[in-house]
Amino acid sequence: MTVADDKESREYVIAYASGLGHHVTPTQLVRWHRAGLLPRPSQRPLGRGRGTMTTYPLGTAAQVVALCQIRDDERRLDRVAFRLWWAGFTVDLAVIREQLQAALRSIEADLQESSDDSPRRTRGIDAVMRRTFGQRRIAAMTAAAQRPPADSSRPNAWDAPWPPTLDHMADSIGQLVADRITGIPSADMLAHTTDADLILARERARFLLATLGDLLAPLAWLYGKGGAAFRVMDRLLASLTPADYAGIVALMVLLGPAIPPAAKAALDAGSEPPLAEDLRLVLAIRDKVPGAADVFTPMAVRALLRGKEAAGRYRPAIEEFVAAHRQEIDAALNAREQR
Repeated sequence: MTVADDKESREYVIAYASGLGHHVTPTQLVRWHRAGLLPRPSQRPLGRGRGTMTTYPLGTAAQVVALCQIRDDERRLDRVAFRLWWAGFTVDLAVIREQLQAALRSIEADLQESSDDSPRRTRGIDAVMRRTFGQRRIAAMTAAAQRPPADSSRPNAWDAPWPPTLDHMADSIGQLVADRITGIPSADMLAHTTDADLILARERARFLLATLGDLLAPLAWLYGKGGAAFRVMDRLLASLTPADYAGIVALMVLLGPAIPPAAKAALDAGSEPPLAEDLRLVLAIRDKVPGAADVFTPMAVRALLRGKEAAGRYRPAIEEFVAAHRQEIDAALNAREQR
């Protein structure tokens, strides 16, 4: 039972998990909280001669269920801890810091090895990056990362063309990494990162991944051949597994100070790019209304969304189509809102 508004008894935690099909023992609870996966319990006196009751903070039962679900496909307790933390649960941040340090060391090692032209067995994100960027751009990325941070010959990583090119992405990534890691051991970076900053980096990473996952394919469609960078990022995103999320948070910690204040404010506020919702509405119409794809072409949509003078060339046909298919369009938009 729950013994107070902010506490859950050990018996309640076990019963709650059991009710959802997860067999949990008191010994397992002890093992998990000692490993940093669960909040530390406390002892509540029951009165003279009646002993004590073990209690956990409110929400522990739900965390135990999430832990059991994660353990169905991940047995390493440190990785289980990270996935719990990624989902927003409270775990021992010392365990998280160890994984972020390992991720940063791996980034540094990859940079040192990337300029090697000899064949390498790669997998995961590294393999996708090599397939999509190509050896020439990987080499350019590595070279940029190895230049001194004060090198003024490099372009500003945030002064990007739109849509970005793969060449610019490669150089910008190298520049950003160099500006952050040159001469600074990864352990020192994390030593100066507060717990609150780690949580902020996690929240920024989660929002960024969710936003990119929703927008990359539409942007690739919108820009056609010029949207190669979006297709690359979409493939990279699709290649991610839960084991990669530590690397994403580590990169957010690494590059956070180099992100412009306005961009960080947008991430923290959960603000999407200005045209994101308009693009979604256009795609909902294109996908659900017969004949819309012939009118809402990438070129027409680009002109309309960007307010270019060329929009006048497409607007009459679009307005005529909308007037003729108003009911179908309204039904498509209403179905999207109800998802």
